Amino acid sequence: EIVESILLVGPTGTGKTETIEAAGRYLNIPYFAYNASNLNAEGIKGTSVENVLCALYELAGRNLAKAQRGLVFFDEFDKLNDSELETKTVLKNILLTFNGGGKFPIVTDKYNLTFDTLMTNKVYAGVCQRIADSKKLAIGFGEQQKVDDESTESDIRRKIIEKKYFTLEE
Repeated sequence: EIVESILLVGPTGTGKTETIEAAGRYLNIPYFAYNASNLNAEGIKGTSVENVLCALYELAGRNLAKAQRGLVFFDEFDKLNDSELETKTVLKNILLTFNGGGKFPIVTDKYNLTFDTLMTNKVYAGVCQRIADSKKLAIGFGEQQKVDDESTESDIRRKIIEKKYFTLEE
């Protein structure tokens, strides 16, 4: 069955990363967490989606089938849309392919394989500060205040697009 993506939204210190790492350990699947704000398109200095997939492949003991069913966690994903750089636009298009279950040819000195992300578990996380309209949630380890409104899932989805964290396609 096709694996849906997960978007975790919450303030710093609420345990988003720890929750995903615990899930990976519990499910006994390879998982790789990476700060998405440091991602770049292939061929540009920095880490690419292909590099992340190589790391997941290594964590799976070079077992491609196991790696393709692993978990990739992109933290700070909301920061990608805080930049208007052309490289970030290219990267977002690559991530649409990644998220939709694309095939990524990986040809390096060490690898020659095609990584299919259709069955890869994809989790994106971020603070998305503009969604909360500068209110802080009453959870986590940092400064806490109560939130006045109770948002529904559709309200949050609408705000994510309205505040330009993600496009409708993303």
